[in-house]
Amino acid sequence: TQRRRKTIAVLYTTGNGHGTTGKDKLLCRRQARQSKRQAATTHQMMIKSAD
Repeated sequence: TQRRRKTIAVLYTTGNGHGTTGKDKLLCRRQARQSKRQAATTHQMMIKSAD
C-alpha cells in the first residue's frame, strides 16, 4: 500500500503542475490516460473520506 500511496502522490504533484521534474514529466507523459482516470477516482475517494 505504501508504493500505491507514493504513486498517487506523484500523480497529484504532476497533475497540479508542481514538482515537474524530468522524471515526473516522463512519468506523466507515459501514464497520461491511466493517471488521469486514477487521479479522478482518488479525488472522489478523498472527498468521500473527508465527509
